[in-house]
Amino acid sequence: MATRAPRLYNDAMHVVMVSKALVVGAYQRKAEEIARRGVALTVLTPPSWRDARGTQKAERLHTDGYEL
Repeated sequence: MATRAPRLYNDAMHVVMVSKALVVGAYQRKAEEIARRGVALTVLTPPSWRDARGTQKAERLHTDGYEL
């Protein structure tokens, strides 16, 4: 009988998401939905994003269930 290696983490899948889009608070709902399904989620975003329209500072609007 094969033995199973001991688990180093809990049973949740651990995911790191790198996203420029999640600087905008409205887009953070996607991350909440992923985390709601039992994924241990960490999201990395830049502190701000600059384009032709100006500078958008990172918002923290929808952050339930995951690390931003």
